[in-house]
Amino acid sequence: MPVLLTALLRTVVPAVAGWSLTQAVSAWLGVDGSAVTLALTGALTSVYYSAGYAIGTRWPKVGALLLGMGAGKGGPTYPSAAVGGQRAK
Repeated sequence: MPVLLTALLRTVVPAVAGWSLTQAVSAWLGVDGSAVTLALTGALTSVYYSAGYAIGTRWPKVGALLLGMGAGKGGPTYPSAAVGGQRAK
């Protein structure tokens, strides 16, 4: 899987989960308003990511699934930023 797609999944999955949790909590609390929704989204996304990370330290496969890191094999690889594989002098 391309590195860019893997990176996007690792960013988008927690964000979508946070947004979904916000919609559920907003409906449950009867809260309306963009400022409250924005604050809830940020807070719940952070909680979701932190929980996924904590779960991943105990059960790596579950953590990878929760955070969208199960999309590719192993960790990401980053090509060298140097031109032609050599460092600039």
